[in-house]
Amino acid sequence: MTPNEWQDWIRGARERELDMLEHNIYQATANAMAQSKKGVKPMYKKLQQARENLFKDNVQIRNDRQKEIDQRKRLRALQVKEAEELFDFNK
Repeated sequence: MTPNEWQDWIRGARERELDMLEHNIYQATANAMAQSKKGVKPMYKKLQQARENLFKDNVQIRNDRQKEIDQRKRLRALQVKEAEELFDFNK
């Protein structure tokens, strides 16, 4: 087998594992809704993140996370600037 075929097998196994975890979430939903206020949100978010990162390597994941952080910083800076203009703090 070639390395690419091995990678496909590994990704397929990971995807099957994620499918099984998703199935477990559906099974746990009724129980969690009855017993917990938190529900299954943390489990669902972790599963979604794992699915997004399934076909990415560590460098791509790190770069995507840094892009998100930079975008949030720009948004916060813009919000601060607009708030200062709105309230006119520089009188």
